[in-house]
Amino acid sequence: MTEQEQGPNNRLALSNTEMEKESETHIKSGRPQSGVWKHFDRGESRGDGHWEGTCKYCKKFYPRAKPNALRAHLANNCKDIPEEWRRHFNYILINNLNDVPTDKPLTGESVNTQDWKKVEKLVANQPEMDASLIDEAISLAFIMCGIPFRVINNPFL
Repeated sequence: MTEQEQGPNNRLALSNTEMEKESETHIKSGRPQSGVWKHFDRGESRGDGHWEGTCKYCKKFYPRAKPNALRAHLANNCKDIPEEWRRHFNYILINNLNDVPTDKPLTGESVNTQDWKKVEKLVANQPEMDASLIDEAISLAFIMCGIPFRVINNPFL
C-alpha cells in the first residue's frame, strides 16, 4: 500500500463495496417530502427545495411547485381527480392542515364524525345568543351564495 491509500480520511483507502455501503446508508437531510407529491410527477429541481411538478390526472405543469399550491389545485381546479381525493384535499385546506399522510383518501364517515365533534365542542362553549347569531350568519351565507341546502351533511340522518 502507498502512503495515499493508508490515510484515515482518504477516499482512496475505501474499496468499492465500502463506498457503496456508505452511499446507501447516507440519509438525506431537510424537510420530508409532502404527501401531495403522490399525485404529481416531480420534474427538475428549481433550487431551495422546490421542484417542477406535473399533475398525474390533468397534466397541468407547475414550474415551481409548492405543496400548498398543489393541494389547492387538487381540491379546486383539477377536473380529472377522483372525487374522494378532491374531498380529501378540500378537508386538508379547510382545516389548515399541512398534510395528512395517507395512501387512501379520508373517508367521508371519518371526516364528518371529526367535524361533528369539533362543532359539538364549539357549541357547548358558546352562549345561546352567539349560537343563534352564528345560525343566522350561516343561513344567510347559504342563501346569498346560492348554495343548495341539500349539500349539508346531517349526522342524524
